[in-house]
Amino acid sequence: VTWSKWFVFALPVSLVSVMLAFGALCTRYVKSMKFRGITHETLEAEYNDLLNEVGTFSRDELLVGLIQLTQVVLLIIRPFAISPFVQTEYGENLVNDATLACAPALLLFFLPSQVRPGQA
Repeated sequence: VTWSKWFVFALPVSLVSVMLAFGALCTRYVKSMKFRGITHETLEAEYNDLLNEVGTFSRDELLVGLIQLTQVVLLIIRPFAISPFVQTEYGENLVNDATLACAPALLLFFLPSQVRPGQA
């Protein structure tokens, strides 16, 4: 099963599942509540609480996001841009989806952390 075939199968199932879950939660909990609106002061207080609790966006989070994006791009382009060029002399592919899923993840172990110095 290639990544694209799995994506074609799983995307509609995932979208339907998310819509059903969202509808069930809205029906169960939100319909009975009375919404009066959110003031700017409430949003500002929530933002400041979240910023104090979690902190600002770090270089480590950026690197993880970029590596994840790289992983997805590699999985999408593998059938036509990578596999045809990485084969044995008998035509067997040496790179598959598992290789491209593990390689970028392995990279995370070699990048030093700025949030936790001394840890990868």
